[in-house]
Amino acid sequence: MPKLPKKQPRHISLSSLTYTIDQNSILDNLTLSLLHHKTPVVGIIGYNGAGKSTLAKILSGQLKASGNIYINGDVGYMQQEWEIPDTVSVRAYLSNFIEGDREEYKIIAILDELNLDSDCMDQMIGTMSWWQKRKIQLAKLILQDKTILIMDEPTNHIDHQTKQRLAEWITTASDRIFFLVISHDRDFLNDIAHAIVEIHNGKAVMYEGNYDTYTIQRAINDQSQQRQFAEYEKKRKKMEAWIATMQERASRVDNPTLGRLIQARKKIYEREIVGKAIAKPDDYTGLKIEIGVKKSHHHRLCERTNQDIIQPDSGEILIKQCSATIYQWQKILLSWPNGTGKTTLIKRLLRHEHMDYRSPQLDIGICDQHMTAMNIDITVSDFLIELHQLVRFGPEVLNRIADQYRLRDQLRTRLKNLSHGQKVRLRFAQLARKTYNLLILDEPTNHLDIPTKERIEEALRQYTGAIVVVSHDSYFVREIMVDTVWEIKDKKLVVM
Repeated sequence: MPKLPKKQPRHISLSSLTYTIDQNSILDNLTLSLLHHKTPVVGIIGYNGAGKSTLAKILSGQLKASGNIYINGDVGYMQQEWEIPDTVSVRAYLSNFIEGDREEYKIIAILDELNLDSDCMDQMIGTMSWWQKRKIQLAKLILQDKTILIMDEPTNHIDHQTKQRLAEWITTASDRIFFLVISHDRDFLNDIAHAIVEIHNGKAVMYEGNYDTYTIQRAINDQSQQRQFAEYEKKRKKMEAWIATMQERASRVDNPTLGRLIQARKKIYEREIVGKAIAKPDDYTGLKIEIGVKKSHHHRLCERTNQDIIQPDSGEILIKQCSATIYQWQKILLSWPNGTGKTTLIKRLLRHEHMDYRSPQLDIGICDQHMTAMNIDITVSDFLIELHQLVRFGPEVLNRIADQYRLRDQLRTRLKNLSHGQKVRLRFAQLARKTYNLLILDEPTNHLDIPTKERIEEALRQYTGAIVVVSHDSYFVREIMVDTVWEIKDKKLVVM
């Protein structure tokens, strides 16, 4: 591994940071101070659309914002989407970031550190997997000697083993590189983070420790805020009731002393209530989701025995002599590395013509990565009108419903132009409108914020039908209480 940049006191200081789009404040007088020597790896969390990526783009110089920004270090930004030419080799692309062939050893050392074999040097980037391209992007930033590295959702689409190696690399490199990691992956944040910064309502709050420590501190803060608000409300209502009673009495009698007393109490009200107003604590529970179960008189929902699962394009056998049964109470995890055909297996396994047995009551609800069950050409407004079966309504009704999905500003946006996390939220709301006895979920938590994940986890824990899930989110898998694991070993399906 090439020598990383010399150790320097990396520091990020932000004050009065404000960023506005169309008069909508994304960041509002945000203040934050981060020191590398105190918290070498900082996790950044917040609901979808809170401004996490906006903050990253401001820190990396891609966006301009008002306020004071001080950064001691050279910032690199590993975005969720990026542009890497598909028609060049790894060698040709990364050679742009070294000084001549004599430094090619740096590329090889970095690729090795990132678990990419040096044989890939002459591979065309367009033929690589999503995560391999991510590694090439990361290699470029390391070659550029970035001392502050912002990683935006780095664990999306990667399997558990790759995620572990990434966590190990970040931990090792954090001695020299200051990491800011935007992530909704709670186990990953537990593994790497020394502090958590939460972006909410345009502000930033830092909690020392990993994600589990954050949840404890946050719960304590929430209880304190709820208690303070309750005391404030009690005081406000008591004072308003006294003023109203005295004003009503004063209207019936001519009493100058009473009038002066009311005016004095109003001044106290202005000072203690209006001047020291406490806002109602935010409800972080998010969207309420309840998925009903379609009744079935058959415990066995579907079954296939001793059939090869074949990749339709290449004809390759993915699983030899596959035998599998799904019962109506099972929660099944498909667990094997990327590139081994999980999505293909789901499609082939559950095709009606390939089943040896299918319950007459079988009804399958699907949430896949491409949202094939949704009409993505309609607007959010049309989707919500259809979903909630609205007939006569005013704009305030539609706005109130849109607020449940945090989509008021996107009512005229077509679903295909929403983020993946926003589409997943709508898809689960759609699933909750019908009943099923089998749910097929293909990477349902990718790009989802943590509050929405928690609502989905709660819904799936209460759901009493069968679930088949593909997920590399170990926290999510534990929360929904998976009881069966399907693995592939030597092209054989192993049930555990």
